[in-house]
Amino acid sequence: MAPEVYWQCRTAAGSIREWLSLFYPGSRAEQRWVDLWGCAENVDLTLQMGYDSCPDPATGYAWVCHSLATDDRLEAWLSRLAGEIAFIRTGEQAMLDEMQTSKPPGASHLAPEWALSSAREAARVQALQRARVRGGGGADSSGHGGTGTGQDGEGGGGLTQRRARRPRGSGATSGSAAPGGKGGAPSHGVGGGKPGGGGG
Repeated sequence: MAPEVYWQCRTAAGSIREWLSLFYPGSRAEQRWVDLWGCAENVDLTLQMGYDSCPDPATGYAWVCHSLATDDRLEAWLSRLAGEIAFIRTGEQAMLDEMQTSKPPGASHLAPEWALSSAREAARVQALQRARVRGGGGADSSGHGGTGTGQDGEGGGGLTQRRARRPRGSGATSGSAAPGGKGGAPSHGVGGGKPGGGGG
């Protein structure tokens, strides 16, 4: 990641610190600004010292490219910078976590990416199946219950349909007062009563 991040910044600025000064999207009153400035300074100073030690510009440029591709310190500093900028712009914590190449022990996955992808897909399918079971057959795109057989031989058994059924023996109608009351205001929900109350 380090080479891509570094050269992307250099297309618009002469150094990482200059890019940060010009384009930082967050608040400069936060500790994050101080931390990222330190990362940018470390990158600039490390590369400048190595470049200056080379006998000519061509050799210096080759050294910079090699360092960006192999130096773990540069990778950590630049991935931190990229991840924090992405988080500020999107608010996605998962994006920030995944872009960090330097993580404390236990924070990284042990399994390879193909195994993680397979496990995520299996978990997603199981979650959908559990949701269908809880909903008595799930819901279709129109929000109606599924096609399973519910009580009284009625179809569906989905959440919307169960709420719409009138309780047995309540005598409530869609225009009556809330169940158990002495008259009162007419109901506005399906089945009478307050939403989520005794009418559903």
